[in-house]
Formats: sequence, C-alpha cells, structure tokens
Amino acid sequence: MVNTIQVFVPVGIVPSVNVKDTARRLRDRSDFVIGMLDNHKHGSAQILDRLQERLTKQFGIHSFVRHKKPDAGKGALSQVIDDLAKKCGVVINGVAD
Repeated sequence: MVNTIQVFVPVGIVPSVNVKDTARRLRDRSDFVIGMLDNHKHGSAQILDRLQERLTKQFGIHSFVRHKKPDAGKGALSQVIDDLAKKCGVVINGVAD
C-alpha cells in the first residue's frame, strides 16, 4: 500500500456570463400560458388569484391553466401534471396555510 495523498487544485478561468444578456424575452405574450397548481391548503386559491391578477396587469398574461390537488397531503394526479406540462411555459405551485 502506498501512503500518498492526491490533491486536486481546480484552478482555471471560468467565463462569466451575464444572465440578463442571455435571458430569452417574450415580446408577444399573447400565447404564453402560466400553470397554477393549488396545493389545497387554506388560502392557496386566494394567493393564486391575486398572483394571476398581478401577472395579467403587469405583464399582459391572459392565459392560465388552473388545477387543484385533491388533498394537501397527496401529490397531484399524473393527468394534472401531464396537462400542465403540455400546455404551460411555467407552473406556479401555490402553497399557503
């Protein structure tokens, strides 16, 4: 057995990227769909309602797909997950208590 220690020194040049410069911006939001999944806890629907209102007002988003889990302690049904994945560019999971 050899009693040696290998030390790796990860030195290198990492190119910096400005995320703001590379982010894709949607100029036409008319066909952008936001999914909203209510976790079935008290207050979730109200939070998602308010968020939907603000997204519509601030960004002109008008297409939303809303689903509600059958129970707060259980995962969403696979059909719900599939529907959100097919129709939405982004999904917001509403959690409240």
